[in-house]
Amino acid sequence: MKKINKIMLLTVLLSIGLFVTSPKTVKAEDLLEEEVLQEIELDIENMTQKEAEQFLKDTIGLPENFSISELEGRISVIPTSSSIIITYSTTSQIGTASEIGVKQVYIQNRDPGGYTYASSLILPIKSYNTDDTYFSGGVSVKDPTVGKEYRVKLTYYMIVDGVEYKFISTTDPILFTGN
Repeated sequence: MKKINKIMLLTVLLSIGLFVTSPKTVKAEDLLEEEVLQEIELDIENMTQKEAEQFLKDTIGLPENFSISELEGRISVIPTSSSIIITYSTTSQIGTASEIGVKQVYIQNRDPGGYTYASSLILPIKSYNTDDTYFSGGVSVKDPTVGKEYRVKLTYYMIVDGVEYKFISTTDPILFTGN
């Protein structure tokens, strides 16, 4: 009787040991980096296409005949002394889009060398043109925190012939110095 109890006990312990040490299956989406630690509140001011183009002309010395549409699928993040200027554009290479623009635009910040970002949703809805091949816009983030690294994450998208084409883009971080 004692021998049977020892065998049963050994069998139970081995089963538990196999269950605990057996390989686990984890979905890829469960491994994604946690990006939102806290909400941050910022004073955001939208820019028109003309203001964004003029800012780029004035800031980086582009010629007067420059059009922001030449920066196809691009985003610019430019710190000034008191703000961060963000401009973006989306261009359709496959024809007129019923909608073309950006959506889910976030500005994210972290301490230099940190691993995770705090996020603030700048455009929770779509910003777009209709029946066009091009969209551009921009925002000015007022009074960012000096000494923080900032980056922008957004989704470019267009709908052509009823099909949505989109991709997510994230900029490299910039250090805001206030200079």
